[in-house]
Amino acid sequence: GNKSHGMEMRLPSEKDFVNMDKIDFVPPIMQSHRELLESLKHEHLKPMHGVDAFLQHSQHRIVVIKFLDPHNARQMPLCLVDFTEADWMGWVVRNTSHDTFFEPMR
Repeated sequence: GNKSHGMEMRLPSEKDFVNMDKIDFVPPIMQSHRELLESLKHEHLKPMHGVDAFLQHSQHRIVVIKFLDPHNARQMPLCLVDFTEADWMGWVVRNTSHDTFFEPMR
């Protein structure tokens, strides 16, 4: 597996690891989430459109994610994540009483 700043992420049923690199700022060449949503030209933008755009585009683009939970935000507030090299087919939604998780599906 690949280690980046002491963090590894293992995909379920996957032998390889997803590379997560800590960064201090979003690289200027990256398309922002807002720009991505504007390019999709939804007539009435809803919160789920943003989630759907991330889930769809993260399958074939390197993305920047921002951790919101206090534990991960202290360790790695922003990181570059590459899902493109992993052998997977999309996302599975897992809901708990307080959170929703999107897990890579193989």
